[in-house]
Amino acid sequence: MSQLLRQARQRVDKVLKLIQVLKSHEFPHEDSRKTLAFVEGQFGELQDTLQHLNDSLNDPHTIRANCRSALEAVFAYLPVNRLPRLISDRRPKLTRGTGLFSSSDLFLQRQSRNPV
Repeated sequence: MSQLLRQARQRVDKVLKLIQVLKSHEFPHEDSRKTLAFVEGQFGELQDTLQHLNDSLNDPHTIRANCRSALEAVFAYLPVNRLPRLISDRRPKLTRGTGLFSSSDLFLQRQSRNPV
C-alpha cells in the first residue's frame, strides 16, 4: 500500500474516532446533532472508498485523486482535529535565540488573562 493511501486512511479513521467522542457529549441543539451525523456520513463514505482502493488493482491517478479528496475534507471540514495541538500551544514559549516571546504567545497570554 502506498504511503499516501495509508496516510489518508489513517486520517479519515482518526476523524471518525473524533466524531464518536463528540457524539458521546450532549449537544443542546438538534442542528448540532444533525450536522455531526452528516459529517460522520461523509467521512464514512470516504473511508469506504479508501478501503476499496488497492495499489495493484487501481490506477495510481485514481488512488491519488481519492486520497487528495479525503485529505482535503479532513482539513476543510474538521479544523476541530487541530484543537488539542492549539490548546497545548497556549503555554508561553521563548522564541529561539532571542529570549523574547513571539507575538502570538503574547496575544494568547493577554487573552487568557482577559477572558471574553
